[in-house]
Amino acid sequence: ANVLKIGSTMDLSKGVKGLSEGYKGGMMLKVQDVNVSGGVNSLTFQLNVADDLYEPQRARANILEIIKDLQIDLVLAPLGTP
Repeated sequence: ANVLKIGSTMDLSKGVKGLSEGYKGGMMLKVQDVNVSGGVNSLTFQLNVADDLYEPQRARANILEIIKDLQIDLVLAPLGTP
């Protein structure tokens, strides 16, 4: 199966934790829904969300890590980091 890897970084621990958790939960539900129904054009989705602790340097490091190390195809909606 072909997998589209989606990555994001957001604050899951500090200032906007509540907003980020809801956002992450919504993305996870949609990915599950799409995958259960067979994907899109033979693609299923994998979601990887990193906690950036509401720190710009950590957010940058997370983005670099998910692109390079996890070989993410798409960065979606980094949220809440100043």
